[in-house]
Amino acid sequence: MLHQRPMMVSQDGLELAATFHEALDVAGPAPGVLLCHGIRSNRGEAGDLFVQISRALAREGICSLRFDFRGAGESPESEEAFTPDTMQSDAAAAFRTLAAQPEVDAARIGLLGLGLGAAAAVRLAATGISIRCLALLSPLSTGEPLAGLAAPGGSSHFLSFRGSGAPPAPPPPFVRFWMETDLEPAYSSVRAPALLIHGNRDELVPIGHSHEIRALLERAGNRVKLVSIEGCDHGFGHPDWRRLIAREVSFWFQKTL
Repeated sequence: MLHQRPMMVSQDGLELAATFHEALDVAGPAPGVLLCHGIRSNRGEAGDLFVQISRALAREGICSLRFDFRGAGESPESEEAFTPDTMQSDAAAAFRTLAAQPEVDAARIGLLGLGLGAAAAVRLAATGISIRCLALLSPLSTGEPLAGLAAPGGSSHFLSFRGSGAPPAPPPPFVRFWMETDLEPAYSSVRAPALLIHGNRDELVPIGHSHEIRALLERAGNRVKLVSIEGCDHGFGHPDWRRLIAREVSFWFQKTL
């Protein structure tokens, strides 16, 4: 039986919605993973990808915490609050919440992020917090892909997963903050092994971003594994792709935490 419970992450006077998954068949504190969702999404992610990942981690004896950034899912504020600094501070608060759970070994925590959630996870890791490893799904090496979203007609690729069946929405004002954020120093400051997963047909954030990130991380002395998924898009839209990702991620954390 899978065990999970709702909880709240307190940050800046806000209560961010979250779900904690317990590790299965583990005696004593278990390692944990914090999951950071992407733009215009929520703690379940498109196609319930993060739910699948959390359940796969639980079966490997790993706890996890999924949470909604402010301005996303069931958390308060508007999406204009979805800036680099607020995402980093929200992720830091969620990290502290995960580490404080009695079921979690606070010395064995990893970070996972998708899209801008991956950027937030990397910026958090670069602050020097104690993490064992990273998994980054469709990560951005720069804010350049957002420039297309901010351009006229660019919203056709800017999908919304916040509401089921919601049509594409126009880019919000916060995109300029991410476009102006230099991510290279954060990647160069990470000191942890990293798994990168990217679809080779990702038109929103091309796989070249992961190649650039791998070079930055390896240059900093980190072990990096890059998994390219044939035919896969940015949102990992096919169920087979999501199952593959859940397997790759759970195996990675099982080996590195």
